[in-house]
Amino acid sequence: MKLIGVDNAASSTVDGGRKVLVGVKLDTRSRQLLTWALVKVAEPGDHVIALHVLDTITEGTSTLLSLVKTFNSVLAAYEGFCNLKQIDLKLKVCRGSSTKKVLVQEATSFGVETVILGTSATQHTIRSSVSVAKYCAKKLPKCVSVFAIDKNCKIAFSREASRAHCDQG
Repeated sequence: MKLIGVDNAASSTVDGGRKVLVGVKLDTRSRQLLTWALVKVAEPGDHVIALHVLDTITEGTSTLLSLVKTFNSVLAAYEGFCNLKQIDLKLKVCRGSSTKKVLVQEATSFGVETVILGTSATQHTIRSSVSVAKYCAKKLPKCVSVFAIDKNCKIAFSREASRAHCDQG
């Protein structure tokens, strides 16, 4: 289990296995989401990247340092399971004013096969609880699967990868 430095490019990714990106925050729902991804999606040899996006405007350097320390302790709880299942779990913290754009950018730079996101905890009248996942599905190549998982660990949105599109790229 490794920590990928802030805004460090995909060079830290190891070859072999599938790459799965999980969008996380520091809350119980994100821990459930990460657990779901490790149990239900990740297979031996896979690389799972837990990605947190810091808001450029509202979160400063002190927030970043405390967040990294907290994430390290949270991820340490998964160390035994990941070693047993032979999964490479990493954390990446990025800054950006648009979470959905950063998610797409990082998923592209890592060359992930699957993106797993949570749903919005609050219901908005204008945008749905799966709007970020839908944005990612629209912007990412069709050979990338995108899932939005609700608070009950049920799939609220999915776009399965199209193998035909994977073979072309």
